[in-house]
Amino acid sequence: MMDRQQYDRKEIPVNARAVGNPMGMNVLYLEDYVHTFIKKVIKNDEDENGCKVFLYGYEFDEEEKHFFVVSGAYQYESRYDRPEKVEAQFFSGSKYLGTANIHSDGVSEMNMEIIREGARSIVFKSFYIYYDQNEEMQNYLIEWNLEHREYRSRTEREDNVRYGRIAQAYNKEEVRVGFLWNAMNVLSIGFVVCIVVYGIISINNYYKMKNMEDKISYIVTTMTENQDFIETTALFSEQKEVFQTEIVEEANVEESMTSEGMVEEENTIEMEQTVIESASIEWIQEEQTIVDELESMSAQETITPDVTEVSDDTAILAEAAPIPQYYVVQQGDTLRSICVSVYGNLERVEEVCLQNGITDPDSILCGQTLLLP
Repeated sequence: MMDRQQYDRKEIPVNARAVGNPMGMNVLYLEDYVHTFIKKVIKNDEDENGCKVFLYGYEFDEEEKHFFVVSGAYQYESRYDRPEKVEAQFFSGSKYLGTANIHSDGVSEMNMEIIREGARSIVFKSFYIYYDQNEEMQNYLIEWNLEHREYRSRTEREDNVRYGRIAQAYNKEEVRVGFLWNAMNVLSIGFVVCIVVYGIISINNYYKMKNMEDKISYIVTTMTENQDFIETTALFSEQKEVFQTEIVEEANVEESMTSEGMVEEENTIEMEQTVIESASIEWIQEEQTIVDELESMSAQETITPDVTEVSDDTAILAEAAPIPQYYVVQQGDTLRSICVSVYGNLERVEEVCLQNGITDPDSILCGQTLLLP
């Protein structure tokens, strides 16, 4: 049984073909079973005035035209036939549209005059035939054939129509499945693209973080080495002050010598003081040079220690009071080049190795801090 709500929609049937040239303000659509039934009624009716048929379906107005969509037809045979009764018995899913007088004039396939209560009758010679799964009309047509002792025999055309309906239903389903499949493919491709973009972004962020981590590690290492260099310079300054104090104490002791050698001692002391003052001045200048270079290296966040050449007098003083020193290995340095630069010879290479626990003199690293004996 069809749902009555579908006849409340204002829709023009699809899968339709024209019979004649339908034109005018009123347009008629006949379902295929209705058209078959009307042709059978015309063929069996011997009345020259034609036959009467109750029409059922729905109607609506659109674009200044009035559409009749007929999905059911009932042959009027006696005065006891009432449209309401027939509608309730056979066509409960549609509504009564009017009574049609139908006959064939020998020229057109049929001539249909629809009579409506309270309105002028409408004559149709051309119309549209549409195809639908009309169970109500099919059931009535079977019953009508049995009542008229006419068993339905399918012709080749009817079989083609039936197979055409099956093909149309299959094509509709195939189109729908194809649409869903294409939609799934588009969604899958979009998902894969999103994953690839996310992966590229993640890898880029990883390399950025790695680069930032290396820079932070380099800055921390540089600050640590600068602190070690500052501590070494402070220790060197303390040892210099101790050395100066010892020299002064020795001079004071020598002042207590006897008056006989006082003149000679005074000259000696004056010479020693001159040497000490000269060495002190050179020492202060070297220290100032080291401090200036340290400040320059701190501003550039790089360490470039300077190996200061020691004068002969300073070397003599250093031998008199050994002072621990530190050296930061630079690019291209070896233990031999460091000893030549600091001591002026290669005799203390083994001492430097023992002092720093180095087994291979050729295996030192750039940035390594060495304790010099």
